[in-house]
Amino acid sequence: MPVSERIALVINELIEELHAVEGRAGMLRETIANLQKLSPAPRLPFVDQPATAAPSYQPPRYVGMTVANAAISFIRDAGKPQKTRTIADALADGGIESTNTYRAVYNSLRAREDVIMDEHNSTWGLKEWHEQ
Repeated sequence: MPVSERIALVINELIEELHAVEGRAGMLRETIANLQKLSPAPRLPFVDQPATAAPSYQPPRYVGMTVANAAISFIRDAGKPQKTRTIADALADGGIESTNTYRAVYNSLRAREDVIMDEHNSTWGLKEWHEQ
């Protein structure tokens, strides 16, 4: 099994575990709040806050993708040309790990034929946008 698939399996298992723990934490908060109603015990700060549903966790979007494919996906989703720094920041936030994400994005896109760099505006766009 490829490493990216194993990582995805581990992420899914961790998400399930996180949801279980968050659900248990909500039940514990509710029990503490109910007990505090019965006794003049000191109130704990987190109990005074209403219990909320467990946040929906989304694994980082670009994990398992190449820098070039992740960058193209980001540009396509943005729907308009993007600067290298904007792409690099989005990829880093989305799970792409690199010692120099900016350089990795620039070099990866420079080598692709389906991407066009507008040197006047320093932005990257998709060749398919110009063919329509």
